[in-house]
Amino acid sequence: MAKRMLPVAMQIIAALLLIVLAAPLGWRLVSGDYFMQVTGVSMTPTYRLGEVVDVQPALPSDLKRVGQVVIVMLPGDKTGASRYMHRVQSVTERGTWLKGDNNLDTDPQPVSEGQLAGKPRFALHGLLGSMFLFTQSVTGRIVLAGGALALLLIAPVMARQPKIARRGASSLVSNDPDAAAYLPH
Repeated sequence: MAKRMLPVAMQIIAALLLIVLAAPLGWRLVSGDYFMQVTGVSMTPTYRLGEVVDVQPALPSDLKRVGQVVIVMLPGDKTGASRYMHRVQSVTERGTWLKGDNNLDTDPQPVSEGQLAGKPRFALHGLLGSMFLFTQSVTGRIVLAGGALALLLIAPVMARQPKIARRGASSLVSNDPDAAAYLPH
């Protein structure tokens, strides 16, 4: 029975590896969110260095809500390479002023709606965040895909292995009267 369960267990594990591989893309397609790693300490203790933040689309009205954490880009950035996350401190006719939770001063320039890149939905902390980052790296994706492929290829082979019948000492037949001396007791 256990021998028959092993190929099934291998296929289940392979399916789980593929789900882990595809889940972030599926989440992005369904929600429009993307993931961003915290690379500084300006938002400590709310968001810590190395954590992974799920960033959801934001509305222009989010820039008007004092206390709202937003992700913005530096002026002129069209690629999103300069994204950073701070909290709305105040709103004036010049724009929205942001401040990091761990910063003493408000940011030196206000931001506009055109710089808004999203707002955080949730964060992955500690080991969970580290594991997520690994699964999104090239190495992690190779490990997940390769592991799933190996399990899917090995499982059918394991299922076809012939069963080896074990015979007890009582099933042995011999004409030699001393043969019993060689049997396990």
